[in-house]
Amino acid sequence: MIRITWSGIVLLCCSFSLRALNLNATSSSSSSKILVHPHQHPDPQAVVHDVNRRVNESVTRRQLLAVQVKDQCLTGNPIDDCWQCDPNWELSREHLADCAIGFGREALGGRGGNIYVVRDPSDPDPVNPPPGTLRYGVVQAGSLWIIFSGNMAINLSYELLISSFKTIDGRGANVRITGLGCLIIYDVTNIIIHNVHIHHCKPSGNAKIRISPTQVTERGRSDGDRISVLASSKIWIDRCFLSDCTGGLIDVTEGSTAVTISSNMFTHRDKVMMLGHSDDFTTDSGMQVTVAFNHFGQELKESMPRCRFGYFHVVNNDYTRWKIYAVGSSDARNVTNPSGGGGIVTNPAAPGSSGGLSSYPGRGSNGTIPGTRGRNPNKGIDYGSIFNSEARTPLVPMTSVILYHSHCSILTSNSLLMQHAL
Repeated sequence: MIRITWSGIVLLCCSFSLRALNLNATSSSSSSKILVHPHQHPDPQAVVHDVNRRVNESVTRRQLLAVQVKDQCLTGNPIDDCWQCDPNWELSREHLADCAIGFGREALGGRGGNIYVVRDPSDPDPVNPPPGTLRYGVVQAGSLWIIFSGNMAINLSYELLISSFKTIDGRGANVRITGLGCLIIYDVTNIIIHNVHIHHCKPSGNAKIRISPTQVTERGRSDGDRISVLASSKIWIDRCFLSDCTGGLIDVTEGSTAVTISSNMFTHRDKVMMLGHSDDFTTDSGMQVTVAFNHFGQELKESMPRCRFGYFHVVNNDYTRWKIYAVGSSDARNVTNPSGGGGIVTNPAAPGSSGGLSSYPGRGSNGTIPGTRGRNPNKGIDYGSIFNSEARTPLVPMTSVILYHSHCSILTSNSLLMQHAL
């Protein structure tokens, strides 16, 4: 399992609210936004406030217990506290579906369905997978809660396309998934992926792959992403270890929304997390994603995450180091710090890096960044850093960083230590 221990708490609450130019939005309030997806939340700020409330409640309970009794159960992470404090969690696995926070909090996964046990790690046939394999479970009709009989390494021969209302629950086992294509969440809803290690995925070639008991689809060449979420909603990816791939580690694209990516560990990849299909794919304007309690670890370069159209709440993540930038916004016209630079760490993360927050030049930038300081503020990029990986300069509490066409609020306190062990 992946274990997380805490030393204090970091509240790093970044909320990007991007509005496409062709949506005719006339106000910055959430009520004026045009809903382009049936699962898009009409008031994203309410979701942000709920996340912050639950984090604060969890932290408060942990602090009180620290005084009254030595109890290592409570962590300050409301997701983990929701189920890990139950010594009999294996008897009520579906309770996990009550524990999500953020925009993906309504993801049911396979709740209400049968338990399916993966006993066979092989992947011999993408069209007629044998019972007992992971592929057989993810294509079954209806709700299914998928668990594993024990430790296993699954080497996929082709992309694994997951059908709606499925949970892949790796708790209680060391489950490693690698191979060709890896996990595809395409045009589905209500998916939970929890506590699996996904690594060394490579592009897969053209193939016919079963997507339901009665349907087989023709798939082209994949890009080798660890987890790809496309045109899907109510998705929760939690406590997974993702590393070393040909493509990104997690990509959320093509109009997906109601997604939470939480408590994962990311290592060894250039581009980590892409939220949005492309800079001109305005269907993504309805995208709403929470990125919380993740550890962005060693040998990562950029996109932690990179945001295009939509609304993104990036909160309480730990950044070990980056080589180019941490959080990027492709559609930002301007980066403004109303507090006069107090919320942006001006020391670069590494020589030649662009620091923590980057709004890309050549995409509508007007070439000025009023109120910020950095190494080269005249190129439309903030060369300062929100989360500085070397200097670790503390942020000013309640400081705001506002991106034109988006906004980001920051609140920090003390420090966070996350340790992942399989």
